[in-house]
Amino acid sequence: MRGIEGGGLTLALATSKKGIRCDNGGKNLTRIIFFMLIPTGASAFYLKLLAGLTGSFQKKENRDKLLEADTPEKLWKALTSTTRTTVK
Repeated sequence: MRGIEGGGLTLALATSKKGIRCDNGGKNLTRIIFFMLIPTGASAFYLKLLAGLTGSFQKKENRDKLLEADTPEKLWKALTSTTRTTVK
């Protein structure tokens, strides 16, 4: 969703140890979900953010760090530490 009116980029992160079936009839389960809302003015940063998140979480050890977090504070720490070099 994009809007011209104020506001900043909003990022939400959800994890599920059990997994969520996102593809109809598929066998893969989704365990990490990012949801982003961006204002039009943040389009360039959004693309960098998306590329950085994709790069970081292609690595199994980084995905595992997110899934191991059991509090919002630990999740934030895992997110910032795993994306420190890829999201700028």
